[in-house]
Amino acid sequence: MVENKIVLKNNNLEVVFRLPGCDPISQRFDSCGMIEQVTLNGRHTFCVPEQLDEKRVTTYGFGLCSEFIWNELACGIKKGEEFPKLGVGIFKQIEDGCRFDKWKKYEVSLFDKSYEIRGNKIIFKEIPRECMGIAAEIQKVVSLYNNTVTVSTTIENKGTETLNLAEFQHNFTAIDGLPAGPGYRLNLPFDGELECGEWDIKTLDDRGVPDQPADSMLYVEGNSLFWKSSMGGKTYHKITRGKGIRTLSEYSWKLSHEATPASVREICHFLPDRFSLWAVEHVISTEVFCKIKLEPGERMNFARTWLFEDETTDHMED
Repeated sequence: MVENKIVLKNNNLEVVFRLPGCDPISQRFDSCGMIEQVTLNGRHTFCVPEQLDEKRVTTYGFGLCSEFIWNELACGIKKGEEFPKLGVGIFKQIEDGCRFDKWKKYEVSLFDKSYEIRGNKIIFKEIPRECMGIAAEIQKVVSLYNNTVTVSTTIENKGTETLNLAEFQHNFTAIDGLPAGPGYRLNLPFDGELECGEWDIKTLDDRGVPDQPADSMLYVEGNSLFWKSSMGGKTYHKITRGKGIRTLSEYSWKLSHEATPASVREICHFLPDRFSLWAVEHVISTEVFCKIKLEPGERMNFARTWLFEDETTDHMED
């Protein structure tokens, strides 16, 4: 019997992890280090599922979860042949020459994974299994310290081909369950295209799929994004790449709401390759991508820290 969840606690935080093998199993997100909920000081929550409405399509994301994205890898193979998706497993192609589609269902042989609890941290490991010359050993160390959670990821190329992909945290966030809308503020100091970037704002059909162009519910002041109306049946999406990312000493974003003293900030300890903004009615997601390019035998490490605050917590020291 697979253990479904485990909880880590300290004086400030209670963090609920969904463990590898926990249903429903996502064919998109890495099951290592998937954080279903973070509770600060016993009263403030920050995480929500990807979807609340059972009629809507979902890729079974929860709270703070990551994806290794290399969708074009599948383009060179035929139906019935296999391709790997790091963080998940080895997939069987469903149509000749098609890139991986997160909304499609595949036949998948999941990678073997393990976890070990050591005091205030959990060490997750994904065991490499080669496919198309691609194999990677991935270790995630998730640790709690005061009012912070840090995920440190080490990936080593164990295959014969170059790894050329990216990793991002989807961050399915809502503070104290407050719906996306007026009162929220998303501070994005490294977004140089917050006001002038291309926003894709659409209505949602009954299945939660983007449908028709819609009026914006957003406005910008300085480096922050605000809501002038609710998301009600709408979604937005924006991608910022390359020159649109400001050069700063720290890459972080912060989400807060005027109805609660709680806030969450993610600090990325790497230079972002790109980032995306996405939301529907109940969730606001800020997704920062880390570029991964490794020759056989090479390894790299990158880390992210989330800082959870309310009126009682001290700010994390620089």
